[in-house]
Amino acid sequence: MNETELKEGFVVLKQLALDEYEESLRKVTSNEDKQMIFNQVGRLVGVTLKQPFAEPMELTAPSPYSHAYRSWALVDEKTFEERQEAQGQALKALLEELKRQGEAGDNWTLYQLALDAHHERGFFGYLARSCRKYICNDPEFRKEVEKAVNETRKAGVDLKYMIPDVIVGSGGLSLGVWLVGAVPVLSVMGAPVIAGLVLLLYKIGADAFCEYSNSSSLGPVEAK
Repeated sequence: MNETELKEGFVVLKQLALDEYEESLRKVTSNEDKQMIFNQVGRLVGVTLKQPFAEPMELTAPSPYSHAYRSWALVDEKTFEERQEAQGQALKALLEELKRQGEAGDNWTLYQLALDAHHERGFFGYLARSCRKYICNDPEFRKEVEKAVNETRKAGVDLKYMIPDVIVGSGGLSLGVWLVGAVPVLSVMGAPVIAGLVLLLYKIGADAFCEYSNSSSLGPVEAK
């Protein structure tokens, strides 16, 4: 993970925010409701994981959960298998980590994982739970997150309206590098996934991330 990669990850998330919510990423992350920031940014991360194996569908009305204007329909098993050879590395790593943590059955296939995750929120939910023990059980890392955020505040930057480029230059890259080095599954994830996690840690803090990522509401559900 380097500065260019992290910035490119944010570029992807910016475009997805416009496509999914018809709002800028900056506006999405300036919400007063931390849970909604977690829901919406987390869902964007989930979209990047599901996107290679799904097709977008316009909704007749925005989702009541995330306010998204699109959903992503999982492809059939045959098409999924064809695509996973070229694009399934991230899901493979996620499935193995979930098995190690007892979050997935020993005999699960990638398609079973995708079916169980079902919606974009479920994909992010599995990723968030696979990261929890590394992020939430490391007091030193949580101190580093608080330090980075406090230093940003001292520099006069309004975290509510903080743009991604400022995050990259004010400790965000260091957080991204730590995440990739400390959380095994993230070493094979794309830059948008890392960027999304860094953004969440800056915008809502480690405590809120740990609280929300432990929620059963991140599991397989019908709401998008």
